[in-house]
Amino acid sequence: MTTEIAILNRSAVALAADSAVSISTPTGLKVYDGVNKLFELIKGRPVGVMIYNAAELSFRPWESIIKAYREERCDVSMPTLDDYVEDFKAFIRDHAELFSRRQQDEAFTQTIIGDLISIRTSIVVSVQGEIASGKEITERRGARLVAQHIRDYWGFARKNYALDAWPEPLPSLRTLGTRHRQLLDSLIDQVFENLPLVDALRANLRVGLLLRAFGRNDADGVYSGVVLAGFGDDEYYPRLREFRTKAMYDDRLLAFDVSESRTDIAVTVPGDIKSFAQGDMIRSFTDGIQDQVRGEMIKFWTDWASGQGSGAVSADARLAGLSPADRAGVVEAVNDLSTAAVGDFLSHMAEYEQASVKGPLLQSVAFLPKDELGAMAESLVNLTTLKRRVSINEAQTVGGAVDVAVVSRGDGFVWLKRKHYFDQELNPSWSSTHSAVPARGRRINE
Repeated sequence: MTTEIAILNRSAVALAADSAVSISTPTGLKVYDGVNKLFELIKGRPVGVMIYNAAELSFRPWESIIKAYREERCDVSMPTLDDYVEDFKAFIRDHAELFSRRQQDEAFTQTIIGDLISIRTSIVVSVQGEIASGKEITERRGARLVAQHIRDYWGFARKNYALDAWPEPLPSLRTLGTRHRQLLDSLIDQVFENLPLVDALRANLRVGLLLRAFGRNDADGVYSGVVLAGFGDDEYYPRLREFRTKAMYDDRLLAFDVSESRTDIAVTVPGDIKSFAQGDMIRSFTDGIQDQVRGEMIKFWTDWASGQGSGAVSADARLAGLSPADRAGVVEAVNDLSTAAVGDFLSHMAEYEQASVKGPLLQSVAFLPKDELGAMAESLVNLTTLKRRVSINEAQTVGGAVDVAVVSRGDGFVWLKRKHYFDQELNPSWSSTHSAVPARGRRINE
């Protein structure tokens, strides 16, 4: 996991990211420091990019993708940030060397195998549980357990994953099934070995696997978040865009824009703060309350309101003689009044939060100089690092050196803090080969 932040005002945008990466293993969680998540998109252009969540797209590291894009587009400038975003997506989608069909097929195969192993493991655990409880596992009982787990998987995939939710349409499920049937059957036989599978179950399993691989589910954590921020040639205030990618299969980039993250600094929007991935501590600073505390407060008062009607009827002896219909009417009326009161309270707290905490903070952000923007971004990332370090109930999935950059129209992309995995004094040629700024290049999308 990670934490990243973007702080924008009319003159610049500050970007900061930690360096931790967490890897789930059969024995627990392993965390490494030293991963690069913040990059200059193109040398000499005022655009930065941050990556969070999955560090790879279809098993291709994002760092390799970004640097390949930088090399190929080294002489390109674009009118708007949106043009950079769309061009970056098109580069990924159309770059045959980065994502050959063989690379895509191998990534698809590994994804399917991972799901099949997960299903098989759940079946084995269920069988072991039955044996531990003293039950006899007959052939019929074993087949029933296998069928139950496959139907659960199929039902979950059908309910939560949609092929038609992507911005770019995908082939139908029938077309995908025909295209990948031979591979899916081969992988099912390979992983499930001698487990009993009738044709109907096998068909359900194929459908579930395809939906999980190609379908969109915004609640699914298997994605890469890509954040671009900065200026196009025709833009004088910074902007920020985010899109999420799931995979690259069948020459299709499974990606969608995150409209909630869209930020356009303007006269009426002089400053903004956006957090990504583990942003709970950053939001507690900007909003004046932690997400966990806010959620518990809302839950408590919502539960309280829903129980006021029945509580009032039970407590007031004068209502004991009412008919069931009248009692139900009293309960409904009291609950409605209580719910309205809680709604008024929450609206008041939201207005107070905006007027007393978030509003004044953003007013200050609007006038911060570039170095203070960077310092603030770094401090908020460090705040999350400190919280994870001292928390007894959480793994330290945020940490390591903090990379900080400020992007402005006049100065471009400027590093304030940047880690290296090597000693620059031992590699003097690195600076000379990586610091050149190309001349202003050709514009596209004019």
